[in-house]
Order: sequence, then C-alpha cells, then structure tokens
Amino acid sequence: MVRTDESCQRRDTFLELKGLMTGYCPPQTIYRIECGPGPHPGLTVRLKAMPLAKYLDIASAVGGGEFAAVIDHIGDMADALVDWNIEDNAGEPVSADLPGLLTQEYGFALFLMGEWIAAVGTVHAAPPGDDIPQPDMPMELLSQEL
Repeated sequence: MVRTDESCQRRDTFLELKGLMTGYCPPQTIYRIECGPGPHPGLTVRLKAMPLAKYLDIASAVGGGEFAAVIDHIGDMADALVDWNIEDNAGEPVSADLPGLLTQEYGFALFLMGEWIAAVGTVHAAPPGDDIPQPDMPMELLSQEL
C-alpha cells in the first residue's frame, strides 16, 4: 500500500491579515492496493481515503458481520475509486466507477471493500508523547562535526 497526498492551497482571509489563525485544508490521501501472490495476483487499485465517520460505520458493520450493511456502502467505495487495472473477459478495461464495480462478482467486491477498509485503517503512529509523525524509512543520525 502506498499513500500519496495532493497539496492544498493556502487561503488568504481577513483573519490572516489581522495575524490570527487561518484555515487549513488537509491533503487528500490516495491508497494504492497492490496484490501479490494469492487470489488476485497483479491486481492494482487506487482509492481515496474516506471520512472518519464513514470508516467507523463500515468497519463496525464488517466487524459485526453485518454484510447487508457493508453492501450499503458499495456506492461509497465506487465514489472513492481513482483507477484500477481490471479487465473483462474480452480483455477490455472495466471502468473504475459504480457501473464497473457492479459488473464484478459479489465476493470480489467484498474483497475490494475489505482491502480498502484495511488500507484506511492502517495507522503510522508516532511514539507516545511524540506528536511529530515518524518517517516510514530508516533515518541516519547526522554527524556532530561541522
């Protein structure tokens, strides 16, 4: 899974002119799901993150085994689709939208839903007491010499 962020533009407001706090637009996160060995080798899907309330609702339904409630959120997943490499039996690309998603088998759609929920639910937490996010890559200490 790879996360990418799109940048936000700074907003100039009356408050900024007065030296007060200005608005902040959080970046949109896109999750890249790539399947290796297993039931869907070679599958690549990119989906947008979802709002926290929607995530909690879907995750609760999945955790409680309420698959009918999960199906109610298929449209939400379709709205989050950015692109995928799915083709039909004739080798034609399947559109990454609700009509394209509805051409897929039920079990495969649930698989995609589960992968999306797992991707969004993955947290890269900072150590307790450290409010600065830690990088995902190893870092070397800088030399003390000048």
